[in-house]
Amino acid sequence: MQTLPAPPWTRRRLLRSLGATVVVAGTGALGYRVYDTAALRPGSGDAYDPWQHWRDEPGLLGAVGAAVLAASPHNTQPWMFGVRADGVDVFVDAERGTGTVDPYRREQHIGIGCAIENLVLACRARGLEPTVTLLPDSSRLARVDVRSGRPTSDVLHDAIGDHIQRHRDGLTLGGQGFGATKLALAKLLPASSRADGDQFWLKQTRTVHTATATAYGVITTGTPDDRATQLDAGRLLERIHLTATSRGIALHHMNQITERIDRERSTGATATFAPRFAALLPPGQQPLLTFRVGYPVRHAAPSPRRATTEVLR
Repeated sequence: MQTLPAPPWTRRRLLRSLGATVVVAGTGALGYRVYDTAALRPGSGDAYDPWQHWRDEPGLLGAVGAAVLAASPHNTQPWMFGVRADGVDVFVDAERGTGTVDPYRREQHIGIGCAIENLVLACRARGLEPTVTLLPDSSRLARVDVRSGRPTSDVLHDAIGDHIQRHRDGLTLGGQGFGATKLALAKLLPASSRADGDQFWLKQTRTVHTATATAYGVITTGTPDDRATQLDAGRLLERIHLTATSRGIALHHMNQITERIDRERSTGATATFAPRFAALLPPGQQPLLTFRVGYPVRHAAPSPRRATTEVLR
């Protein structure tokens, strides 16, 4: 009987089983992959510097440094900031979207709302009292004017600090909560195919994400398409996220259902997700975003961020 060769190791095979011995060469393509993914120094490099220095910069630039650490859909970081002598203007970076995953730009604007909330918290911590005006004109999503005040201590502000090196965005293995050994080995192996990645995500959703969640949260509204509502929802989400963090609770965004609702609506497909989700919500309310919460078994590494200088206009 002929023995068939074993399939090549990929990240997905590794994450299913760690029973194999992995030999790492110090040179060549694999050596470059060690450098490129920072496998031996997870969470290090220029893309992670904003997490280390966000407290150091005073004034409005420091507040923007905190804003860039906000949550955003798939870590797209869809924001730009204009710093004035008396405040900050917040803009959308239209090129930073997820395409058909977010056809109505709902998640994009919620993410910008998260950044606005971090900006407000950071202004107050720096002795700047902010006043927020949403959608002041057609070009700006928010105008944040500041006046001098006393620095205000806030546990939510303190909780902010609780392709990667090139682009400084997107989802990474480091943010998945893997143990140190599994994370390092996964970075060394070739990337999985799209089909394998989809199957791995589906299995993780069934056997880990939904199976271990202590509770779920949904932010709802009667006006899900209203831009101001989306920005306010983002501010609320960021406060929920920071409050959970300050109390040792983990929050994991699970936007797949709302993404599917928007996808079916934008393509004219038969609505399957919307009516099922509506049955779980108060009458007249529609979901903007969903998340799960619980006590974590390990801490996820920080995700990459663009530096303050890269988000100014």
